[in-house]
Amino acid sequence: MQLGERLEMIRKANNKSQNEIAEVLNTTQQQYWKYEKNKQELPIRHLIKLADYYKTSTDNILGITSIIQEIQNREEQEIIKLYRDLTEREKGRILERMQILILSEDNIYAGLEITHKERK
Repeated sequence: MQLGERLEMIRKANNKSQNEIAEVLNTTQQQYWKYEKNKQELPIRHLIKLADYYKTSTDNILGITSIIQEIQNREEQEIIKLYRDLTEREKGRILERMQILILSEDNIYAGLEITHKERK
């Protein structure tokens, strides 16, 4: 996928018009159209402004990293943030439950049905 296609996809995913994005970049809608149609190269200063505006990375806009990977990273960061706000006791309980969940998943995949009592 070319950069212009990515620009259009990201813009539409955010429910923005070409005119709205042109205003963010302090340019015209016609100029922004040229970026989306790969008629003109997007200046680095605009790339940086877009990344800041969309709250994403320049790598994502350029197609170096995927949107899916970025979403996964955000979800992981949110989990880490929530975990850090827990007390030590709560953290211990979460870790125990995660271990139980992992063990039960492993046993299901191995075709074994082990009860909760047997795992302890």
